Amino acid sequence: MGSKPFKIRSADDSQKYGVAAQDLNDLIAKGCKVLKVPIKGCKICLQQDGTLINSREFFQALPPLSVLVFLRKGEKWTGDDYGKMIKTLLEAPEDPVRRQQLTENLEDMIAKESSPERVHALNLYLQSIPDNIDAETREEDPDWFEGLDKRYKTKSQVMAYSAQGRIRGYFSTTKEFISNLEDPVTKLILKRVLESFRPRLKNNGYHGDYFRRTAKPKKRLCTQAGWFVCHGPYNTKTCQEKHMINPYSSRQKRAAFSTWNLDHRIEKSRSILPSMQQAAMSCPKGKQLNWEYFYELLFTTDNLKLVEISCHKKDAHKGYDCDEKKYYTGK
Repeated sequence: MGSKPFKIRSADDSQKYGVAAQDLNDLIAKGCKVLKVPIKGCKICLQQDGTLINSREFFQALPPLSVLVFLRKGEKWTGDDYGKMIKTLLEAPEDPVRRQQLTENLEDMIAKESSPERVHALNLYLQSIPDNIDAETREEDPDWFEGLDKRYKTKSQVMAYSAQGRIRGYFSTTKEFISNLEDPVTKLILKRVLESFRPRLKNNGYHGDYFRRTAKPKKRLCTQAGWFVCHGPYNTKTCQEKHMINPYSSRQKRAAFSTWNLDHRIEKSRSILPSMQQAAMSCPKGKQLNWEYFYELLFTTDNLKLVEISCHKKDAHKGYDCDEKKYYTGK
């Protein structure tokens, strides 16, 4: 096995150094020499959450360029802000506003530093949690339902509600955008579009089947057992990192799944909504807005991709624009 590169530091100094090691003993020897830390009593842990690296298996699982802290005898490390934020997210109550804030903060930290171990840290923690995938009801897995409203009797109900919440959020954003328009004619046209969206959304159950593992295969984004696969960034066909998660398996993984995004390839705020406005302003005589086209862009997997937090790119989606040829239909 070849050497693996790491970034190392001591607990009392944030300065990082690069080392490459073939195994845990090699890492200890080289790291202690660089940092001038006594080998006797030395411990190594992950910077983000303080998890001790104390086995060959754990060493092998570490991604390259992980940031590790070398502790002298008696020293402790509880983790950096990223690790603490993950812990807060996983233990947070079912408050959608608070959870969204935590998710956005995590995305910002990943985007700014993009360290491999930051992305990997959550997965390492989740892998250590016992799974209870087959259980579906509250009686079978009460821990999974901790903090949830008593009206939810099955995991599929909870996950469907989660998907519906995201779709309702897109509808609310669209409604707010239209309500803020100044031109009365444009606003009236788009309000009619909004009213066309409502029955279609209701008929589709606000697309709760996206996350419901008991739904028909063509409607759900997961396997029958509840496994979700990341679709990769907006401009790729697949996820190169092979991200996977099963939120049905544990309460913690359910919480972690809330950081995954239903990402619009053609962006909602930068492209879809402004295009709807422009289409309404320029609607030719004898034509009407093709609300079904915009519905598909806003609410369906024709334009939505499920992506893991590190695959969610916040920069402008260049080359992904609305098709002007589909703006209108005959009356």
